[in-house]
Amino acid sequence: MERFLLCLAGFLLTSSAFAQSPIIEGFRVVQVGDAVQLDWFIPQGLSCLNMEVQRSEDSLAFATLNTVFGLCGSNDSDSPYDYTDAEHDPGRRTYWYRIYASSGTVVSEVLRLNYRQFEPGQLILSPNPLTGAGTAQYVSLSGENLRLRWVNLQGQEIKTQLPGAPGQFDLQRNDLPAGVYVLQVISENGEIRDTQKMVLP
Repeated sequence: MERFLLCLAGFLLTSSAFAQSPIIEGFRVVQVGDAVQLDWFIPQGLSCLNMEVQRSEDSLAFATLNTVFGLCGSNDSDSPYDYTDAEHDPGRRTYWYRIYASSGTVVSEVLRLNYRQFEPGQLILSPNPLTGAGTAQYVSLSGENLRLRWVNLQGQEIKTQLPGAPGQFDLQRNDLPAGVYVLQVISENGEIRDTQKMVLP
């Protein structure tokens, strides 16, 4: 009887999840080095749901990469999930990602990623435009300490940040106004290693 009630509770959680929209929130797809990191969460109380991570090369035909099993019983907080997609064809390609629920219903938006072949000495910003959180990556062959500088189009330095991990800077829009910013990778002696423009819509 107890087992039956647990199964029924799981079914009710899943059924109620499909009755609300959106089920998947905070869905984010970011290239991290040669891999792609996917993050999302299910809101509080809607946690018992199995999900398929799917990828497409043409935005039409999607293939399942992995099944992520939902956590049951988390009624007090949001349930975060993540998946790393490390399999890609060589070269620069465009991919589309989405999350399917266990019943086969689409529960996430479809996100596009312009995958770039990662080369040392090149600053890669993702996503760009930046609406919330993102990543700036720069691999230095010399292993020197680097920092990332934000400059507006008037040449004013907005902020400077240190890497959160070797060669990786966490980007946060926070309260920055909309516009175009120049992001520069700066060496210890102040030399600019690479520069890319970042759009904040």
